[in-house]
Amino acid sequence: MVGGVTAWRLMIQPPKIAGSPMEQAFGDLRDEQGVVYAPLQTKEALAAQTETMERWRAENLRWFFLREYDAVDTLASNAVSLARAATARTIAVKDSLTTRTDIGLTLLRDKVTELTGQLEQLPHMHTLRNQLLEAQAHLVTVEQRQQTGDLLGGAGALDQASSLLDRAGITLDRVLSEYLEAIPQWRQWAAETISWSKSNRSVSIVVDKMAHRCYVYRNGREIASFDVELGPQWVGPKRFEGDLSTPEGKYFVKRKRGPGETIYYLALEINYPNDDDRRRFREEKRVGTIPRSARLGGNIELHGEGGKAFNWTKGCVALSNPDMRTVYDLVSVRTPVTIVGALENPFLASSSAETEVSEYAAAASVHSSK
Repeated sequence: MVGGVTAWRLMIQPPKIAGSPMEQAFGDLRDEQGVVYAPLQTKEALAAQTETMERWRAENLRWFFLREYDAVDTLASNAVSLARAATARTIAVKDSLTTRTDIGLTLLRDKVTELTGQLEQLPHMHTLRNQLLEAQAHLVTVEQRQQTGDLLGGAGALDQASSLLDRAGITLDRVLSEYLEAIPQWRQWAAETISWSKSNRSVSIVVDKMAHRCYVYRNGREIASFDVELGPQWVGPKRFEGDLSTPEGKYFVKRKRGPGETIYYLALEINYPNDDDRRRFREEKRVGTIPRSARLGGNIELHGEGGKAFNWTKGCVALSNPDMRTVYDLVSVRTPVTIVGALENPFLASSSAETEVSEYAAAASVHSSK
């Protein structure tokens, strides 16, 4: 009787196909999100699963004594193998994405810090600053996506941040390269100014805009240096009135303004514009790179009321009042004042600027004595 019941159940209830292994394999693949991280392998495994199930259902529709499940078992075993391979590939891809994202986050954070440090030394460069802010937002998104397990989304946000930082870096390098290519000329100007102080046994001044320093020389030797503040758009020479840039060139003190003669404590007016400034202004007007209504302007000074720790003047060089008093007492009318963009590239590991300026000064001194 028992044997008859078993036979009857086999006739109406077909045996399961390799049941547990296939369910487990495809369950693991689903849990690991194989469709997302190994789409091709997962697609192949799912196709094998579909073929297995279709063959199994087809066998189930046949009379029980005609059913043949060996081929179904073979198909099921192949599907299981493909599912496990797809799962292994998924895990490998996820591990790779996690490692790449972790390393990428570290590198890009360092890049943000580097670019931010460089931009802090430069005037308002809104496009670059916005790119940095956008890149930082993408890095935050990377971390959020990692926390939710969306590794592909995190990798995408990482790529976006990387692209933004690459573009910002290229733009910044171009701006700095174009500006700082004049360093040899600026060093020569500074050297000639220092040499003048030596030859004339007098005082001269060199202002380094990039370093935000004012250097005072007597008899060819540096005797003091002070922090300075400039116009907000100080990169590049002063081109026209109202551009908020501080001029670059070789000037001299035109007038000393004492107490009551200036609102900035004390002031040293220089002879801006000089002949080079006028020539550049005329050329820029001719080619249309400055407004036709622009004026060249003047009244550029070294003056007091500095110490604000940001660039705020309309083109002048500001010192703190105590420092301005020291400079004011040292100089006289006709004292040379040379303003340069930079004496060295602050973004390169180099300490040769002072040596090179000294060599220029020595050469200039020898030449002037002939």
